Amino acid sequence: MACDDYDDLVELGIEDELSSGFSKASDYVQKNASSMSSEVLLKLYAYYKQATEGKCNTPKPSWYDLRAKSKWEAWNNLRELPQNEAKQLYINIIRELDSSVLTDVSSSKEGWVTVSTLQQNNEEKVESDYEFLDYIKDGNYAKVADLLKNNAIKSEINALDGEGLAAIHWASDRGSYETIKMLLANGAKVNLQDADGQTALHYAASCGHSECVKVLLSEGADPKLKDSDGSDCFGVACDETVTSLLRM
Repeated sequence: MACDDYDDLVELGIEDELSSGFSKASDYVQKNASSMSSEVLLKLYAYYKQATEGKCNTPKPSWYDLRAKSKWEAWNNLRELPQNEAKQLYINIIRELDSSVLTDVSSSKEGWVTVSTLQQNNEEKVESDYEFLDYIKDGNYAKVADLLKNNAIKSEINALDGEGLAAIHWASDRGSYETIKMLLANGAKVNLQDADGQTALHYAASCGHSECVKVLLSEGADPKLKDSDGSDCFGVACDETVTSLLRM
């Protein structure tokens, strides 16, 4: 993801102990953002938005605005994470970057959330809570194949989820061409459009997943189908390699 200035990581007013630490961490980001990686900035952005606004409350950006889409997805993926936990996770990242930051603030004080990023991620990845699409997102080909033996799963293979995507869109987004083959063999529609009118080929073309593009085209994907913004796959193709494949 291309790095931007993240000028919406503004300082929060001091209200309590946790908010005080969060505000100091935000100030540190403002001063040192240029030296941070895009990956770290994206995590900080998501935790900041969750901490200050709660659950994602903005429409999904247009497909061709990849930078805005990445930021939106990072925030939206936090879903029900409590705002105080988001503040603490934000602070934890800054502490890991620079142990000298926030030395006057103790995370063990009453009222502070004591949870590490790793612990939170593990809690979100409890397999007992997984559904079919979660295994596609994680690239667990074997589990996806096993679940597709269930006729109930097959019957819902073209259903859109809460984010407006179906199984074939997620597989294409992740670059899993083997999963795409398996989904198509089990009834997935190759030209199925998501809530924004995008097909799996839109995803593959925009992300540069050449193998996925080849598989989808070989199964009849139409590169001229347009999404709700009027963009076809040629319009969102990330490079000339993908464009050449689409022309073929």
